[in-house]
Amino acid sequence: DECVASWCELCTGSECIAAGGQHTCALDSAGQAVCWGNDSYGQSSPPEGTFTAIAAGFQSTLALTSSGAIVAWGIGDSVSFAPAGMFTAITAANDDHACALTLSGAATCWGWVWTLYEPPSEVSPGNSGVISISAGGGHVCALDSQGQVLCWGNDLDGQSSPPEGTFTAISAGLGHTCAVHADGQVVCWGASGAGQSTPPEDFPNP
Repeated sequence: DECVASWCELCTGSECIAAGGQHTCALDSAGQAVCWGNDSYGQSSPPEGTFTAIAAGFQSTLALTSSGAIVAWGIGDSVSFAPAGMFTAITAANDDHACALTLSGAATCWGWVWTLYEPPSEVSPGNSGVISISAGGGHVCALDSQGQVLCWGNDLDGQSSPPEGTFTAISAGLGHTCAVHADGQVVCWGASGAGQSTPPEDFPNP
């Protein structure tokens, strides 16, 4: 797929657009946030400003300014407890927790029962190397510069127990996690009651 031409100058990939519970937000060519859908708690009413990345929870939205600061709107602990500082990436799940990457590549998380989502020492401040992070329903997974996946939080269905291997992308769901292996194959783990952790055998190379 090709991204909208006016967006490509500023932002590419998943950080250009974010779908929440009943709302969606995207960044235009000037870095302005444009949102639509349910606005019961202000989640679709972005403030003025220039942003480089955006993430959405059920009834909340978070974005990174051009200077790396977090701006949040809507409702939930992910909004109320958004930290100060400078960050390079952001992710949100539900409305109770969110995570971001610091300039050094360390992960920081905040929100309800934050100790559940507190990053382990391997990716906490003082260490670095995380290049991507994704918050799921009750767990978080991060990808480091060596392509290794580290997850923490709820592991009831094995969603925080990644397989060995080298990966290039990661995404955490409600109770499962999927990643793109270095060989291009999609690998998933965790709950699969609806087949969400069982990608087609011929995908992505039929």
